[in-house]
Amino acid sequence: MASAIALGSFATGVAASVLLILAHDRPFTGEIAVSPQPLLQVMPEAKAGGGG
Repeated sequence: MASAIALGSFATGVAASVLLILAHDRPFTGEIAVSPQPLLQVMPEAKAGGGG
C-alpha cells in the first residue's frame, strides 16, 4: 500500500512538472504570457536593437 501511494505521488509530480514545462515553452505567447517589460528594464539597450 505504501509503495502504491509513493508511486502515485511520484507520478503526480512528474505529470505536474511536464505540464509546467509545456505551459512555459513559449513564455511570451499564449494565455499565460509574460511581457518582456521586466527584461527591458534590466537591459534597456535591447529595446534599441543593439543585439549584443
